[in-house]
Amino acid sequence: MTEENKTKKRITILLIVGIGYLVPWTIMVVMNAGSESTFGPEVVPVFGLPGTMHMLFALVISPLICIIVVMIIPVLIAPVFLRLKKMMLRKYENTFIQLEEDPIDLKKFFKRSVYVFLLTFGLIATLLNYGVFTAESFVNPTRLQEMQVGDESILYNLLTIFGLVGAVLPIVIGLWSIGWIIEDSGLMHYKLSKESSFSYFEIEPVHIRYNAIVKGYAGITGILFLINAAQYWSQFFDDIVGYINFGLLVFYLFPIMMMIMPAYVLYWKFCRPYMTKKLIKNLKESELLLEMKFKS
Repeated sequence: MTEENKTKKRITILLIVGIGYLVPWTIMVVMNAGSESTFGPEVVPVFGLPGTMHMLFALVISPLICIIVVMIIPVLIAPVFLRLKKMMLRKYENTFIQLEEDPIDLKKFFKRSVYVFLLTFGLIATLLNYGVFTAESFVNPTRLQEMQVGDESILYNLLTIFGLVGAVLPIVIGLWSIGWIIEDSGLMHYKLSKESSFSYFEIEPVHIRYNAIVKGYAGITGILFLINAAQYWSQFFDDIVGYINFGLLVFYLFPIMMMIMPAYVLYWKFCRPYMTKKLIKNLKESELLLEMKFKS
């Protein structure tokens, strides 16, 4: 099997898995359209949609928006980021190293999915703390009343979280896609030594500063959210339900992975090659890095 066929096979598998995740959830939403649960016809305040459409937004519309975001945001924002970087770091010159045209790296995809997972919950916590929206607005009035009577946490209710995830996921993908394209394009920058204009004094990937900030924010806020959730569910740990609910919250990594998979595949296949050519245009590949690459 040729490398091209292997790549097509991997992409096909990823798409099948992603679609296979979305279809059962969509069917479940449609089948429960007439119930009085969260999937029912009662309007959920945040978007003014009936329960069925609210869940369809989280399960189907949100991943579709992610596709649009991941194809547009890098094209618009990455060049602006590089211009700002040039203004702030004037002593640095841009260069690049030609990265191999590998098929989708599943390990890299999993690692990036973990950071998407953390940033999603971190951003949810931040937006709630600043009053951009409330957890109550993601629950229909009947279900909200039931939760308040039962003294149940609205924020850590799994269906509430799913609605929140669907709302913020396109924003998260937009933030990460900027770092992805700068990293995947192989962009580097360097500062020349004062002693010699032909030797490198400092050289580093351009993406490292941006990604470090986003990763730091995602790690701190995302983990704090999970710790608070664990503290809430720990009061129910004498009951198996508490363990199950907290386990399902952590398990949201995999639904999020499936929700972003179609967008990531299209980013890798189309946006990445296009933007790489655009970003490295008129740049000279680093001779020092070429030597290091061949020696390794």
